[in-house]
Amino acid sequence: NRAPHYLDQRPSLDSLVKRGFVVVAFDQIGFGSRAQEATRFYERYPQWSLMGKMVSDTRAVVDAVSVLEEVDARQIFLFGYALGAKVGLLTAALDERVRGLVAVSGVDALRLDRPHTEGLRHYSHLHGLLPKLGFFVGQESRAPFDYDEVLALAAPKRILVIAPELDRFAPVDDVRQEVAAARAVYQALGHDGALELRTPRDFNRFPRQLQEEAFDYLARSAAGGSSP
Repeated sequence: NRAPHYLDQRPSLDSLVKRGFVVVAFDQIGFGSRAQEATRFYERYPQWSLMGKMVSDTRAVVDAVSVLEEVDARQIFLFGYALGAKVGLLTAALDERVRGLVAVSGVDALRLDRPHTEGLRHYSHLHGLLPKLGFFVGQESRAPFDYDEVLALAAPKRILVIAPELDRFAPVDDVRQEVAAARAVYQALGHDGALELRTPRDFNRFPRQLQEEAFDYLARSAAGGSSP
């Protein structure tokens, strides 16, 4: 019998472990066992941001994993879906210890905001991830950063961006434009093939088949091989 649809979306971490990875999965602030930690966050930490805290927590996990005897600290990869992919992208751009990343449905073009997407409001008004981006709602072209620059900062790390063609939150042509702009930096560094974009004919989800393809990519990247 086929598993229920929602189970097909859950990450198959056992499959990743079988490929030789030590896997650390944790709840970000505001989610799961840490849901209450986000309560009145900005009253307690008015100079912080939730996104900054998520990136800081992810780097702390890298700190902890790097010293484990079972872990090769030169082979640390991040893997994220949706918000987790955004956090992963920012962490990879800021932390030199991260060798590579798979980001699924995580790239959205902030300066190319469209009426039918959440855009900057996703970060400011809706979820409070980066409240100061709210100052640029309606003036998206003036946003202080975009994901092409995040990807460029991460160069020449191996990064696979997966952007479903039917993702209503991130028009695929906008994602292509972001990746193309960042690829110029990869080319300048002589690592054009290290940044990949895949655009499956699907909507915003993470089914088991796509998980397995992403896990294979991580395994090839850890082994130093190229992706087809």
